[in-house]
Amino acid sequence: MKKVLLSIFMVLMIIGLTTIAWAAEEYQFKLEYTGDIIANEPKDAKVLLVANNGTLYNKVQVKAEAVSGPATPKIVAYDEHGTEFDLTQTGTWGPNEGFTVTGTFTNETAIKITYPVAGTYTSRISLINLENSSVITSNEFTVTVLAKEIQNNNSNITELPQTGYTIWNYLTVIALIVVLALGIVWIKRKHV
Repeated sequence: MKKVLLSIFMVLMIIGLTTIAWAAEEYQFKLEYTGDIIANEPKDAKVLLVANNGTLYNKVQVKAEAVSGPATPKIVAYDEHGTEFDLTQTGTWGPNEGFTVTGTFTNETAIKITYPVAGTYTSRISLINLENSSVITSNEFTVTVLAKEIQNNNSNITELPQTGYTIWNYLTVIALIVVLALGIVWIKRKHV
């Protein structure tokens, strides 16, 4: 009976850990581009909104903001009519009444980014629930913009945007593993 209870306890802990890891990735933004980003030269990129069995939200918008950097970048997106929107000026993307997201999908938005001067820039893209003004997901992307002179040098410096798990995700998993290990030790000591 002890072994059965211990086995059930271990299975429940594993399911719990797996659920925590999956829930963190229900909605996620990714930024894709190739090559170096050069100051004052427009760079084509893609912003991907990836949903993995995402919860239904009826009224959402995408919020874009420049977090830090030596200057304000110009981030341009185009709607289905070809109308240009500078996301650093408007701050949001999507209809004023919001749009619906749910399920599993990848939505790609082509953008053109121009950084006026060389340096390191951090931008944040968030999915906002307009019904209660809450943040559904938010990702920060850090890029290094090179000066035009550096491009002529034969050194290629490429910094990929930082995405993935945060330190809190790892600390939560480690804490659960420690609790599981202590529970096993406690059960074994109690029955010895």
